[in-house]
Parts: sequence; C-alpha cells; structure tokens
Amino acid sequence: MSLRRLYEVARQELRFHARRPLVWIWILLLVFLAWGISQGDVQVVDSGDSATGGAKNWLTSEFSQSIYASIFFLMIYGFFAAVVTGMSVLRDSEAGIDALLHSTQLRPSEYVWGKWLAALVAFAFIAAIHVGASIAFNHSVVDANVRESIGPFELAAYLRPVLFFGVPSLVAIAGVSFALGTLLRRPILVFFLPVALLLVCAFFLWAWNPTWLSSRWDRVLMLCDPAGYRWLKRTWIDVDRGVEFYNHSRVAFDAGFLASRAAWVALGVSAVAFTQWRFALSLRGHVAHAAAVRAAPLAAASAPPSDIRGLGMTSESHGWLANALEAARIEWHELRSSPGLYLFVPLIVLQIAGNSVYAVGAFETPILATSGLVASRSVGLIATLVVMLLLFYSVESLERERASGLDGIHRSTPLSPSALLCGKALANSAVAIAVLVAAFLACAGVILFKGK
Repeated sequence: MSLRRLYEVARQELRFHARRPLVWIWILLLVFLAWGISQGDVQVVDSGDSATGGAKNWLTSEFSQSIYASIFFLMIYGFFAAVVTGMSVLRDSEAGIDALLHSTQLRPSEYVWGKWLAALVAFAFIAAIHVGASIAFNHSVVDANVRESIGPFELAAYLRPVLFFGVPSLVAIAGVSFALGTLLRRPILVFFLPVALLLVCAFFLWAWNPTWLSSRWDRVLMLCDPAGYRWLKRTWIDVDRGVEFYNHSRVAFDAGFLASRAAWVALGVSAVAFTQWRFALSLRGHVAHAAAVRAAPLAAASAPPSDIRGLGMTSESHGWLANALEAARIEWHELRSSPGLYLFVPLIVLQIAGNSVYAVGAFETPILATSGLVASRSVGLIATLVVMLLLFYSVESLERERASGLDGIHRSTPLSPSALLCGKALANSAVAIAVLVAAFLACAGVILFKGK
C-alpha cells in the first residue's frame, strides 16, 4: 500500500466533502442544536428540586454532556454519516470513476481506506465545530435565566463524552454503512440502517425495562447499546445521587463498558477491512474467482452469435394498462428479491408486537390486550414505520434504471412514463399491504397470547 496514493484519495474525498451541501446542512443543524440546548429548554439529568430555589443541574457537567453525546451521535451523526460513507463508492460507480482502478496503479486497499479515512476526518472536523459551538454558547452567550445552570468551563467535560460515547457508535455506523453501500449497492439499506438502529434503541434498548428482567440480562442490554445511553442511565442516573454529585463528578467507566465501546469500534474497522477484501475480489484482473476460471471454456463455447438478429429480440406496443401491469410485475420481482425487506419487515413486526406484549399499567401490572387497546397502541407506530419504508423504497424504485445502467434501454422502449410510474406505485403499494398484513397477524397473535 502506497501512503502517497492513500493520501491523495483521502485529499480528493475531503475536497468533495468540503463543497458538499449535505455536510454544511449537517453543521448548521448541530450549531443550531447547540444554541437551543444552551437556552436551558432541555434538562437531561433530573435530580433534586430546583423549582424551590435549590441547586440546579449544570448543562455543562460531564453527565449532561454524556447524555447529549450518546443520543445525538446516534440520532443525528449516525444518519448523516451513513449517507456520506455508504454512498461514497456508489457515487464513483455511477459517475464511471471506478473504471480508473483498472487503468492506474491505484490499489483497492488505497481506494477503500482512503475514502473511509477521509470521511472520519470530516466527521472529526464536524464534531470539533459542534463542541466548539457548544462551548461558545454555554460559556459566552448565556441568557440570564439559565446562568445558574452553567458551571465552570472544563474541556474534559466536553471531550470525554465525545470520545467514549460518540466515537464508538459513529465508527461502527460509518464502517457498516460503507460495507453495505459498497458490497450490496443498495442505497435503501444505507438510508434505513441508522433509522432502524435508532428505532431499536429508542423503543427497546433505552426504554424497555420490565420489573422481571434480571440484572444479568439488563447488563447484556447495556453492553449491546451502541450509544451507551442505557449503561449511563441504569448505572448512574436511575438512582438519584444528588445535584452536587452530577455537577462535579466524572463519569466512571467499568471494564465491561470499555470493552463494549472497543467492540463497536472494532466492528466498524472490521467492516471496512472486509469491504476492502471483497472489493478487491470484484475487480477485473486483480483476483479471479475460481468458479469464473472454470466456467471460462464453457462460456466461450456458448457465446452468442455475432448477428444480433439471432437473439430474437422484438419490440411491440401494448395498451396502457398492460404496460402498467408489466412494470408492476417487474418492479415487484425486484422488490421481492431485496434483502432489506427480509431484514426490516421482521424488525417492524417485532417492534409492533413487543410494544403490546410488554405493555404495563399502574404499579407495573400487565395490561389486558384487547383489540382496541392493541390498535390504539400500534396505529401510530405502524403508520410511521410503513410510511418511512415506502419512502425509501419508492425513491429507490425511481432510481433503479439509472443506477443499474439500463436507463438507455428503458428510454428506447414504447413504455409511457405514466404507465411506468403507475406500475412502480402498484408494486410499492403491494409491499405496504404485505407489511400491514404482517402487522395485523402480529397484533392478532398478541391478543391471543395475552388473552390466555
């Protein structure tokens, strides 16, 4: 691996990110968020009673900043990082730049690691701006109403939460998104990964804590949380230790938590290493597959005739309805073979079922699952998840021909745009109906299960 070529790839990628509107929108969002938090409208550590003139929790304490970092790095950084890293190689492939790998001395390892490291440098720069804005708003531009909630400036109170809570989750999401975008070439998986991860964390890892859950399994869920919020909340926040403790103490990390953070970082780096290995195998002339070598004589013997008329290709125009149904059939075939549906639809069903199975009322007593109660608890969740799933897959459907390189052939067919759009809408509607049917069966199963 040449460090000079690696540096050049990273430098060109950084130049692209510096001119990218998505990155500047990300920065503006974080700066605005830092300003909003400095106004004292959000209180993340609830300790004591400051309404009666007692001591107030500091927004600048390490515990408050740790909660901010654990949530925001997964919720905001995770989505933008997934888009930036997951679409990096796909962007070059659609522009035809990846063909340079076949005609230059640039190696796959230099190309892959250069792009991913450039993204990490960009993320570090964005995080530095975010931390700098938080420090400036908290300690320089302070409203008189929240001055009592601002403690003395300590740089470690801002840097330690970013290092221990933000960086591991960011590296893991960036590595896995890079692998999904490069190897599977499915933008839907890249876009949906941070959303699915956030839903699992918000509705399960962070909020689910029944009374019958043993401490051992509670510990397992703490270590499985990529954000680290559950560990922080269950270890330090749930048992009130007083305002003075949260304002002046450091967050003490145990060995299990540190091992968990290291594991998330290793996951991201390992995903990139696996991507580099698979990407090298896919390049022509770099490493040949044994199966392709064995199949070469057979492919040569069965080569198509040089005269294109021997292919028997014809073109004829059908009615609008027949064209729309044919477009729907082809689109449904593509959607049916999409691995994302087999991953995210079960997650949606599990989330809907779990939201009703483990519902408790006053004094942690189980709630009787009736059809009306299950429907009222699930309708909002079903609508949100199904609409988001349709949004992602509809956009991918509209970009399918261009991304696969078949847009030239597609334009030469007598298929009208209205029939094509109608067919794609029908296929995506069939996906929504399938998800709703699965959700209905899950809700019916919950009623039968809890009704016994």
